[in-house]
Amino acid sequence: EEIIRKFKGRRDRLLDIARDLYLVVSKKVDVVGTDKKDYFEVVRLNNEETVVRLYDPNKEDKRHELIYERTFKSSETKEIILYGLGGEDEFELAGQVEEGILIRCVGGQDEDTFIDHSIVSGLSKKTRFYDSKKENHLERGTEAADKTTNRREFNIYNRRALHYEYNYAMPIPVLGFQPDDGFFAGLTLQFIRYGFQRSPYAQSHTVSGRYAFATSGYKFEYNGEYIYALGKFDFLLDGRFHGPLFTINFFGLGNETGTPTEAQNEFDYNRVRQQLYGLYPGLRLRFKRNSFVSFQLLAESTKTEPTDGRFVALTDEVNPEVFDNQYFAGGELKYNLTSTDHPQLPTRGVNFNLSGGYRLNLQETDRDHVYFSTDL
Repeated sequence: EEIIRKFKGRRDRLLDIARDLYLVVSKKVDVVGTDKKDYFEVVRLNNEETVVRLYDPNKEDKRHELIYERTFKSSETKEIILYGLGGEDEFELAGQVEEGILIRCVGGQDEDTFIDHSIVSGLSKKTRFYDSKKENHLERGTEAADKTTNRREFNIYNRRALHYEYNYAMPIPVLGFQPDDGFFAGLTLQFIRYGFQRSPYAQSHTVSGRYAFATSGYKFEYNGEYIYALGKFDFLLDGRFHGPLFTINFFGLGNETGTPTEAQNEFDYNRVRQQLYGLYPGLRLRFKRNSFVSFQLLAESTKTEPTDGRFVALTDEVNPEVFDNQYFAGGELKYNLTSTDHPQLPTRGVNFNLSGGYRLNLQETDRDHVYFSTDL
């Protein structure tokens, strides 16, 4: 009886479940042609409705045989992707509306024709043409955006492509201990957004925060990636907000500094409490063989505390102006090569970094330095 009751309950809810599933899969719809010549016709009927038709043309009539027809509603569907695959395909759009669905036309192989007579109000282009830069005919009108490129991944159909994945957010709690700041707890949130022909995702946003109980120190960080934001370049944006933490050790100036005595409690005597605010925008160019080159600008503000009883407050080597707010600007160029069997827990492979940068003190512009670093 219990099994029968559950089956009846599922049966009674089947229509609602099917309707919910329909709304999910209708947000983004693919219309896939054939490897022969196809004719795609899109008509923006009104603000709510857009009809898509796919024909098998012949020499006399491009509307010879109707293969597919569907009327989409703007309230249900946000994006339609038309794939021509092989053959000399033709895409034609018409209709003038105030609001409309985003239409992506992907030509694929062979020479294709794109014609757009449609008009949708607003600044955003609601028609976009994708194909190789050569041997295609485009009539863009005022609505279509030319997205032609010789990058093959933009011009092919892959039903398992990453842009079919659903966006997600993942929280990661953090709990640990370090000698400098004692026990700490925190939370990292990662937001992943997928987009058309973006790999491994369209956007990544990581926000993290930590609090150290022994020193009441805290830090917040943000790392953002926008894939192919400027042509072939990814846009990077990092931010840091570190409250006072014992994050560095200072033993003095030069290479002949002494080590702390046992009475000075190992390295506690030399620990420095420092806060940091930083913003780091930049660009990244990725290569096919698991490597990239990036350049990031930096704008930083730091403040060092003269902690009572610590070496940094007692030594005569430190200029008192060091304890004022310090402002810096500069940039860093970085090359990375990663070839490992697992991104999080690698057991074999290579991870090589080479970076160089320039940093300028904005208050005393005669104080600057160049640095290089590498690790393998």
